[in-house]
Amino acid sequence: MILFTNTATYAAEHGADHAEKPKAAAADADPIGTLLFPETPDYNLPPVQPRLDMFLWTFLLFGAFIFIMRSTTWLPLISGINSREGRVINAERDAEAARREVETLRIESEKRLAEVQDQVKALIAEARSEADAQKRDIVTKAEQEAQRIKTEALQEIQEAHAAAISNLDSLVDDQVALATEQIVGRRL
Repeated sequence: MILFTNTATYAAEHGADHAEKPKAAAADADPIGTLLFPETPDYNLPPVQPRLDMFLWTFLLFGAFIFIMRSTTWLPLISGINSREGRVINAERDAEAARREVETLRIESEKRLAEVQDQVKALIAEARSEADAQKRDIVTKAEQEAQRIKTEALQEIQEAHAAAISNLDSLVDDQVALATEQIVGRRL
């Protein structure tokens, strides 16, 4: 589309015979061509001139292009972008909620883990104290049993000693009696 016309270039391209046609016949035959390409160029004007009719025609076509593009391309494109943006925002919101939930669960699990560790420590301490108490009881019972066995053994030793001494006394008496009998020759 041409907004600006260069009349000198047009005349050079279409030749001099075109410029010689009468203005009335050219205007009747092609009114748009006459508006776009005047018959006699004015060399005193700048080579490119703004023209109101071309500006309006271009503005009208541009408006039609915008209207068509808006209804066929931009509205569906904007709708798609908006829906995608909504999905992204929702996903971001869901991710943030999930992150908060994970953080809450992590804190909760750390608290539970600390409680379980405290309970385990308490159970271990309790088991240790019970084991120490049982150890003391066992040691005390073992010492008492050892003392009882020692006392019984000493008593048995004393009884065996007394029995051995009594047996030795009777054996010595018998041996003395036998020895005296042999020496004396008779029995008393």
